[in-house]
Amino acid sequence: MEGGHGYAAAFGQTIESFGVENAISFGVTAATLGLIFGGILGGPVGKLLIERHNLKPNVDLNTNRRSSNKNKSTVKKDISFNLNPLVFMEHLMIILLCINTGDLISKLAFKLNGFVLPIVVTCMFIAVIFRNVNDRVKYFKIDFNIITFIGDISLGLFLTISLMNIDLYKLSSLLPLILFMVICQVIFIIVYGVFICFKVLGKTFDAAVIISGLIGHGIGATPNAMSNMVTLTDKYGPSPKALLVVPMVSSFLLDIVSVPCILFFINIFS
Repeated sequence: MEGGHGYAAAFGQTIESFGVENAISFGVTAATLGLIFGGILGGPVGKLLIERHNLKPNVDLNTNRRSSNKNKSTVKKDISFNLNPLVFMEHLMIILLCINTGDLISKLAFKLNGFVLPIVVTCMFIAVIFRNVNDRVKYFKIDFNIITFIGDISLGLFLTISLMNIDLYKLSSLLPLILFMVICQVIFIIVYGVFICFKVLGKTFDAAVIISGLIGHGIGATPNAMSNMVTLTDKYGPSPKALLVVPMVSSFLLDIVSVPCILFFINIFS
């Protein structure tokens, strides 16, 4: 369930190209169940660790509140941006250019050597290359508030379309298998987080908050992780380390490992 609905749809499409039926529906259904379990279990597990070990935050609450208020005011200023049709279309064209270039590379890789390289992977790397090159040459002024705005709209459309395509009737025979797979991963991520990661991270307050984020993301997605951690920090105190590390790892660094692993197994078992 790593990667949520995005990976389920992207890699499911690739798997269906090999003749596997309902791969996307199977993956999206599992991802949906993962979001539910990740949101339900992450907070209580973190709460149990904090209270059982009597953990306290390591930063001053008053200082954090002042910095938090500063951050909130900064965020409010950043939210407002100048959106007009021309600027919107310029940013949209950049995104479409990255998508089409990534699509071309994916098709060339399959045509030349038969290697399966999902479009989501190539598009992601093209976008990273474009961003870093553009930061150097400063050819185009990118407003990331507009990029985020387009991303929010696209994500909403993507999730709606993906969930509408789930045919539960066709998956009824596979439902026990989906539930078994999801429950096994839920048990694994909780055991791994509580008995291994929590100890490795030092059994601190930050570690407990990170574990709640790990559970949220490990069987759900990054928004689950953030929701779990914010719920704990609102009740027990701030954890800047957790709120910095988990989004960075789950949103970017994890793809460096997870994408090659998924591609490896797809190509091996294809």
